[in-house]
Amino acid sequence: MAEPSTEPDSERVKSLLSGPRSFGKRSLMDRFIDGIELSAAFFVGIVALDIFVSVLLRYFFAVVALEVGGCEQVGHERGDI
Repeated sequence: MAEPSTEPDSERVKSLLSGPRSFGKRSLMDRFIDGIELSAAFFVGIVALDIFVSVLLRYFFAVVALEVGGCEQVGHERGDI
């Protein structure tokens, strides 16, 4: 069983809320990996934005095309759909 902490509760809470202690002193490899993670997050955000805009435009143009009377399928006459 783990021993209880001997730190006062307020000091323990402050240390937990302050985050990692060595945040300012990171090695070169840690910064390199952080850069790769940041660029990956950026590209994931770009893909998510692209999908959102594509779905929004598809919905918008489908509604506009149906209101105008377009959107015929290839090989069908206007009344067959």
